[in-house]
Amino acid sequence: MSEKLRTIGASIALITRTDLGRCVLAVQRTNNPQIPYPGYWEFPGGGMEPGESDEDCARREFYEETGIWVPEAALAWRALYRSKREPEAQNAFFVAHMRRSNLPALRLSDEAQAGGLMPVEEFCAQSAAVPAHVAHFEDYEREQNGVYLRHPDLISLVA
Repeated sequence: MSEKLRTIGASIALITRTDLGRCVLAVQRTNNPQIPYPGYWEFPGGGMEPGESDEDCARREFYEETGIWVPEAALAWRALYRSKREPEAQNAFFVAHMRRSNLPALRLSDEAQAGGLMPVEEFCAQSAAVPAHVAHFEDYEREQNGVYLRHPDLISLVA
């Protein structure tokens, strides 16, 4: 994205290793028909507050929706995508890596009806996953459209 767009929101795909292999933390949106993609699975995130950076927004929203604080050092990758709802704006998408042992119990907000760790392949194949989140995560997997903030191998030593 070469033009400078106003960033309006951010989300984080949090990756960890479990007995099932690489997993992401996903939440299932409520079935409220007033919201986009009711009942779909997504990565936690939301709208920016005035004066907030995209990184701060992503980390705050992730905490508000899951009760899990993502350390700055855990953020590995960032990409910007034009907003589908506001074409003159963009959203930030982050990928973070944390050890399973560093993840506290999940505490869902009232914006979600379910959540938990899901194998990466299962999330990406989910027919009821927010399509943009799947596409953004696949960009990360292919190392396209984004920039590494920290190398994932180094993060596993820090987070």
